[in-house]
Amino acid sequence: MRVLVAILVLALTAAPLAIQPAKWVIVTSALALSLCAAGVVARLAPVFTAGIAFALAAYALALSLADAEPRLGSAIVIGVIAALALETADFERRFRHVAIERAVLAAQVRYWGGVGILCGAGALVALAAALVVTTVLPLPSPSVLAALGAATTLAAAAAGLRVAARRARSQP
Repeated sequence: MRVLVAILVLALTAAPLAIQPAKWVIVTSALALSLCAAGVVARLAPVFTAGIAFALAAYALALSLADAEPRLGSAIVIGVIAALALETADFERRFRHVAIERAVLAAQVRYWGGVGILCGAGALVALAAALVVTTVLPLPSPSVLAALGAATTLAAAAAGLRVAARRARSQP
């Protein structure tokens, strides 16, 4: 499970460097990667979550410094990766050193796939709403729209995960 978390975190922290490898983007991405690694090793969810937040900040900073066209599709992908990284890290933290049967792991992977699909769909709805808003009221910067898309995706994922956790607790 740690390998999957590592892959997601590496993708999340490398994306800003692909957009704009400026000094502060590198520093922010390195801080995000360090916090995520410390959170996984120490099994501290708040530290890992802070790392994900810094990764999203690095992404927004890279977009701002690149001064390029909006990358709305990549904002959706970054938001979904962030949500899945949070979910898989939580799973890894809770079930470390526990033998998990293949059927259970397969069900969990299907669940994560569903979360990813729902997050992407939610982000597309938010994107459509943002496009409607920008036709009426232009935003000051394209990076603001991308950052809002990533944050909205993360918020939608968090809400969905809370609902799923409540359902799981209510089942006998």
